[in-house]
Amino acid sequence: MASPGAALDALGDPTRRAIFEHVLQGPVPVGVIARDMPVSRPAVSQHLRVLKMAGLVVDRAEGRARLYEAVPDALAAMRDYFAGLRRVLGRVARVIQGCRRTTRRRTVSTPTTDAVRKSIEVLVPVERAWAVFTEEMSTWWPLATHSIGADQGSLPDAVVVEGRAGGSIYETVGDDRREWGVVAEWEPPSRIAVDWVVGGAVATRWTATFTPTARGTRVDLVHAGFEAHGDRAAELREAYGSEGGWTLVLDRFAEVVNASPGRQSA
Repeated sequence: MASPGAALDALGDPTRRAIFEHVLQGPVPVGVIARDMPVSRPAVSQHLRVLKMAGLVVDRAEGRARLYEAVPDALAAMRDYFAGLRRVLGRVARVIQGCRRTTRRRTVSTPTTDAVRKSIEVLVPVERAWAVFTEEMSTWWPLATHSIGADQGSLPDAVVVEGRAGGSIYETVGDDRREWGVVAEWEPPSRIAVDWVVGGAVATRWTATFTPTARGTRVDLVHAGFEAHGDRAAELREAYGSEGGWTLVLDRFAEVVNASPGRQSA
């Protein structure tokens, strides 16, 4: 069973919480959950996988259907966690009340984690830039360094982008499939948004937009939502915003797309 911390991370997403509330009502198939959700059935399946990894739900086959239900031990662990937290908060409240008698009250603002913003221009038309970025991601994504398989010592074979809202992005290693995220918006050839789960159970979101220019196409990428990772927010934001993060990835994209057929003349 996963820790309460992993369960809380998984429930940090509002859509995932709504799906979990469905599961709490009793064993239920994906199709029934998807009827009441503002996302597609594949997206619901992705959220259920995250909840399963966090130890909150299990699935079982019943005839041709697969039913999902809550894990009682996980719920009991969360109940005990919050009971302990209430006791700690009670002690903290008493300490604060004592401090207020001798010190002035101060207001402390909590900074937010800024989004990562990157832009790059490539020398091909929008349609070609879009096709290479999405359909041909395997040709340019630096899999040797930026993949789940690389972290685990098994280099991926390919990256697959399912071209639709609710589709998955994943890497393959032999017959193994490792999820990267879910396509939240799909507007070819101008915009793609992805709920990204690489690096943790809680999704961040990156959006890439493709705009025609006199020389070709400008690609603007915005990656936001790091605050959901709590104490790890600044660390993750720095990693994605560094030269070894999105800068390296987009530079590799530009190198490949500019060498591909369809490059515009200067």
